[in-house]
Amino acid sequence: MAELGICFRCGKCKDDCSTSNVGSVCHDCWQAMAKAPPIGPDSERVSILPKDPMMKGFVVMEGGIYITVDTVLYFFLRREDAEFHIKEIRKCDPLPEGQVVEIPFLLPFLYVHPRNGLKLLVVEERRVQ
Repeated sequence: MAELGICFRCGKCKDDCSTSNVGSVCHDCWQAMAKAPPIGPDSERVSILPKDPMMKGFVVMEGGIYITVDTVLYFFLRREDAEFHIKEIRKCDPLPEGQVVEIPFLLPFLYVHPRNGLKLLVVEERRVQ
């Protein structure tokens, strides 16, 4: 996902920039903003945009509502990881109508972006501990 660009925050030309909703942002500046996000009514939330917003993956939903865990909406690239996730959730909450749903990445991205209290985490592959 990283590419050559001029970071909107530090103004340096770097080869580790990602495309965001406000322009290119280098990895160092992205990390700094994640640790200390801008605060105030005029501050815009910076989000990294996907290369392919129509990329499909899996989320856990119940009755058309995204299920989040500790303010994180998980987007899984592999169905088996999403199935494992819903089993773990059911240890605390039965989710009688909960199911794994395949959707384009753009839908959860657009859901999370305007909500400052939520984060979207893309899980490429669940690591076994």
